[in-house]
Amino acid sequence: MAVDIASVQLIPTVVMGALAGVTNLVFMLMDETGSGKNVIGHGISAFFLIFVFTFFSMNINTIPQLLPNLQGTFFANEIAMRVIILLIATIYVHGHSSLFKGARGAGTKETWLHSLVVGGVVALAPYLWMIVGPLLPAEWSA
Repeated sequence: MAVDIASVQLIPTVVMGALAGVTNLVFMLMDETGSGKNVIGHGISAFFLIFVFTFFSMNINTIPQLLPNLQGTFFANEIAMRVIILLIATIYVHGHSSLFKGARGAGTKETWLHSLVVGGVVALAPYLWMIVGPLLPAEWSA
């Protein structure tokens, strides 16, 4: 089964991924234990995987089309997949901040609550897009 490329959301993914990445960066700066320059560099390095998680979240309905074996299974359930994305993104963000070498002590000590908020922004990106999308130029609201 071919996937309709028009159904893949790219601009919303970039906007919401940037929003989640900036949210992570702000939380890292708030919780920082190292120099601001090192914290910013470390926060920016987390952007790539946050964009990947956001891509899956924004296009969660096209994944069963890409992998037909998932249809009719637990992984075809949108809510279950959002919970899985939330947990993986939260653990990644928290783990990434705890591995920060430029900090005094172990990591930036980003709190679990802050990591959960970033994971929530990623997992709930399509619903947040309904709020953010209309605020942007019409060309971006694909």
